Amino acid sequence: MYQEVMKAKDKRIDLTTDVLKGIKAIKYFGWEETFIRKILSLRQQEFSCLSKIKYLDVFCLILWTITSVLIVTATFIAFSYMKHDIHQTNVFTVNFTLRFYFKKE
Repeated sequence: MYQEVMKAKDKRIDLTTDVLKGIKAIKYFGWEETFIRKILSLRQQEFSCLSKIKYLDVFCLILWTITSVLIVTATFIAFSYMKHDIHQTNVFTVNFTLRFYFKKE
């Protein structure tokens, strides 16, 4: 995905550089709108690639955040299905063990 962003960015920057180099001819022939549309189109492609990356980042962050909660919940559900009583000491032991296991450094 990052390669797509860099390719789109390179195309946009190359076109912008060419426009700046030939600005006199573009102004003389009245091609401003044409080049503006081309640059904005390339910019939209670049933004589309960037938004895909950011949505993936958000998904990974949410998944990473809720993983510990899901594991604790699954542990207690499995514990209760095995016909064990959930006492306060069991809850603290499991909570401490899982927090130690998922300790962030």
